[in-house]
Amino acid sequence: MPPFFTILRIACLAQIAFAGFLCVRFTVYLFSEAEVSTYVQLVSFIMAVWLAIFTMQLLHKNYPDIPVARRQKTVFNWLFIINFFLLSFHFAYIIGDIRALVRFSDELKIPVRKFPPGMFMSAILYGIVALLQVIILYGLFRLRRTLYYNFCRELSDIEHH
Repeated sequence: MPPFFTILRIACLAQIAFAGFLCVRFTVYLFSEAEVSTYVQLVSFIMAVWLAIFTMQLLHKNYPDIPVARRQKTVFNWLFIINFFLLSFHFAYIIGDIRALVRFSDELKIPVRKFPPGMFMSAILYGIVALLQVIILYGLFRLRRTLYYNFCRELSDIEHH
C-alpha cells in the first residue's frame, strides 16, 4: 500500500476519534440546550465519522484493484457530496468560535492572546476536524481513481495474455 493511503488510514482513525468526541459532546448538549444549531452540528459530525469509517472500509475491501460499484458507488457519491457540503459548516464553526473569543475579549478588555490555551480548544478541535475532512475527501477522490486505474490495468493484462 502506498504511503499516501497509509496516511489516509491514519487520518480516518484520527477523524473517528475527534469527530466522535464532538458527536458525544453535542449529544450531551441536546439534553441541556436543544437548539437547531446543536442538531446541525451533531449531524455534521456524525456524517464526518461515517465518511471516515466508509473510507477505511473501502481501503480494506477494495484496495488495490476492486472498483467502487453498485450500492457502494451510490453511498460513496452521496457521502462525498454531503461531506463536501458540510465542510463549509466545519469552517463556519471555526469562524464562529473565533468571533466569540474576540467578542469575549472586547467585553473583558483583555487581548485574545492573553487567554488561557483552554479557551481555544473548541476552535482548534473544529480546525483539526476540518483539516482531516479535506484530507479524507481528497483521499477518497484519489482512492477511487486508483482503484479504477488498477482494475483497468488488470483487465488489459488479462486480455493481453
